[in-house]
Amino acid sequence: MDNLALPFAVAGIVGSGISAGVAFVFSNAIMGSLGAAPAEHGMRVMQEINRRVYNAAFMGGFAAATLVCLAATVVGVLNIRQPWGGLMAAGGLLYVLGVFLVTGTRNVPLNTALDRARAGTPEGHAIWRDYLNRWTRWNHARTACALFSALCFAGVVLVR
Repeated sequence: MDNLALPFAVAGIVGSGISAGVAFVFSNAIMGSLGAAPAEHGMRVMQEINRRVYNAAFMGGFAAATLVCLAATVVGVLNIRQPWGGLMAAGGLLYVLGVFLVTGTRNVPLNTALDRARAGTPEGHAIWRDYLNRWTRWNHARTACALFSALCFAGVVLVR
């Protein structure tokens, strides 16, 4: 299975690297900009972003990265005695648990709640303020996990 290390590592670098970049931009520019806008406007823009993200290109890329990282975890565990096995397993787990699982259990439910809220109402304003803080905090976690996942996969290339 040693011949699987390089293709999985490269695919892991690409998938987790793209995720890290997207999450980083959201954490460090987009969410702050939306939070600085009047609440009704920031909220409506984020609701629209959340609706538009459900498209074949974005969801396909996210699903593909998750599947690659899940498979990389298995390859790493099966090759744990290889110098690269632990890094491969760690890179895959960081992505699957820290990006995919956090997205599904934290960020998506917040997106769903925001989508149901009405902009321009006191209730909507309260949901928006809470959303900004909680969603961004979880996005910071996704950013870090995706980045460290990419670094683990880069380590596989280096030690292989």
